[in-house]
Amino acid sequence: MAQRGADPGEGQARMNNEPGQGMRELQASLTKAPDVTNKALRDLVRDGAAMINNKAKAYAPVDEGQLRASIHTEGPTGTGATVQAKVGTNVKHAKW
Repeated sequence: MAQRGADPGEGQARMNNEPGQGMRELQASLTKAPDVTNKALRDLVRDGAAMINNKAKAYAPVDEGQLRASIHTEGPTGTGATVQAKVGTNVKHAKW
């Protein structure tokens, strides 16, 4: 057991005697939560789109390389649950 006045050991929380301090810290953290969650979701969508982009380029047939070079990613765009990215090309090729 820690002696009175001693610094808390590793892994122990220091008690704050200011009333409501813990609640204010919790409210501040919860206020930031949507921004943190949105950034994490956008990062995941961006990374997933990059993987799809790389696979599309790997599987694209190559004659002159125009199709492969034209594959690109747009985004991510949106916020909340509507974050999206698009992977595609604007090059038109004849069916083969």
